[in-house]
Amino acid sequence: KITRGRNLKHHRKFFALLKVVMDNLPEANAARWPTTDRLLLELKLQTGRFDMHHSLGDTAVPVPRSIAFANMDQGDFDKFYTDCIGIIVKHIIPGIDEDGLREAAASEVSTF
Repeated sequence: KITRGRNLKHHRKFFALLKVVMDNLPEANAARWPTTDRLLLELKLQTGRFDMHHSLGDTAVPVPRSIAFANMDQGDFDKFYTDCIGIIVKHIIPGIDEDGLREAAASEVSTF
């Protein structure tokens, strides 16, 4: 299987995106996603990046997949990033300008 190695700058831009979202969450959503980790969890679930686990009693629970470099190549990460942008503009900060969000993440990454 041929894969494309991950782009560290793109990975950093993703976490800059999460920071921008956290800094701009509407008050109504701030309690729902109080931390970056919770926001990342939500994005993994909403983009389908999880496996189902059947716990004792056969209860099905989603287990988010890792986005670590070893677990996701660049092509998959590109799609994940794009899918996350879509979820953010539609459900997490409804009405935010997608291009403005992308630009804010690109600007924020320079502070890392």
